[in-house]
Amino acid sequence: MTSKYVRVLLPSLRTPDHDLEEVGGSVVGNLYTTGKANFANPPVDQPTLQVALTDFTTAVAATVQGGPHATNDKNKKKHYLADILRKLGLYVQANCNEDVAILTSSGFQAASTVRTLGPLPKAVIASVDNDHTTQLLVTITKLPKAAAYELYIAPVAAGGVGEYKHVGTFTKARKIPVNGLTPGSTYSFKARGVGGTTGYSDFSDPVTHMSL
Repeated sequence: MTSKYVRVLLPSLRTPDHDLEEVGGSVVGNLYTTGKANFANPPVDQPTLQVALTDFTTAVAATVQGGPHATNDKNKKKHYLADILRKLGLYVQANCNEDVAILTSSGFQAASTVRTLGPLPKAVIASVDNDHTTQLLVTITKLPKAAAYELYIAPVAAGGVGEYKHVGTFTKARKIPVNGLTPGSTYSFKARGVGGTTGYSDFSDPVTHMSL
């Protein structure tokens, strides 16, 4: 007979920002209260986790105005929060006695025992459309079983396509806003899905569009 192991659904840097905030909030609200009877000595205390969560939420809100500094700051705080949550998740996993009810009392979710079969298909950018000045809307063709989508952008000039930079990770595929663009400049976009047995799909073919 094969043993069934109960595992925590651990967050990572690939976890969409909003989902990571939800995991952090759930753990803050449960691990140190309803889950305390089963998890008496967590490796990170509640105030430390709360500060990391608040800082990340603030940093996410700051990226609405765009700019590389805000994005870099958000990514740094995301890395820190994800690291804390992974430490706590592994602690919960080791102390839940293979009991899903005990595990979920911590605020974490149990990982599914059903694996996604096969890799994701190659991503496809369906359209790039002008919306407001300095903003483009990117629509990716929805991939079955994709958990999220990563979008990248690069400037296009006479010398060719520049370096691609990460715009963000999005749970929706339609009309992803890209802000802070220069009117009259052309940009190249590529995207990939997150999920499947390989973690990511292949990158889409690049699509170029001018910002008005």
